[in-house]
Amino acid sequence: LCHQGQFDKAFEQFQLAKVYNPKMLPPELSLGIMLVEQGRTRDADAWFARAVAANKGNPDVHFRIAVALLVQDRAKAALSHAQAAEKAGMTATQLKMIQGFAQRQLGDLEAAEKTFRGIVAEDSENRSAQIQLALVLASHEDQRKLQRALDVAQPLAAEHPKSGAAQATLGWVMLRLGKPEEANPLLRSIATAGDADAESLYYLGRFLQSQESFNEAKAVALVVSERIATPGIMAMRPAIRAWVQKTLNVEQ
Repeated sequence: LCHQGQFDKAFEQFQLAKVYNPKMLPPELSLGIMLVEQGRTRDADAWFARAVAANKGNPDVHFRIAVALLVQDRAKAALSHAQAAEKAGMTATQLKMIQGFAQRQLGDLEAAEKTFRGIVAEDSENRSAQIQLALVLASHEDQRKLQRALDVAQPLAAEHPKSGAAQATLGWVMLRLGKPEEANPLLRSIATAGDADAESLYYLGRFLQSQESFNEAKAVALVVSERIATPGIMAMRPAIRAWVQKTLNVEQ
């Protein structure tokens, strides 16, 4: 029904499903998320508004909307809903991560640093937050921030030698510190890492360009172009997409 554009009838089915299974998401929210998956942004926004109105004060509704919006790289709107969820009483680490990803995508490095640093302070074993903190710090030009990025990335890479993301993070930090020789083995190892994500490969591509290995960088960009099309939250996706287009000489 949703694919056919019969949203009201689809909504009725979600309402019925909720009756049979009260643990299901609010029907307005379920329909909004489905519309997001179909790329119907405007329609999804209308149903998200209805979900908020029908579930006033429910932080989980705001949280799930924030996730759906951030998957679309709509960081500003996602951050607004994440903050609403926090104001309504949600304190989950997942919510804080969403806020940090949105802040990073918006380029608010100070806010993102504060958010990820807070998560790491609460949970020193949170690898994802540590990686994000290091990458945010590495985005600065300030040498003190870059050194702090190294202080985070170096022990993380040592503790997780088989993590492509951890090795890529340290490699990128090394490159930002002006140490391409030390960055080289770390970033080149990403090419064979089984868990290498688009952002890690992006850092490899940037390194290859800095070494004037342009053909290799293009080969990496081709792989990255496929990886960034995969649905999910990726703070750097807009920047990575722009890099891919420029590297492959694709018109935007």
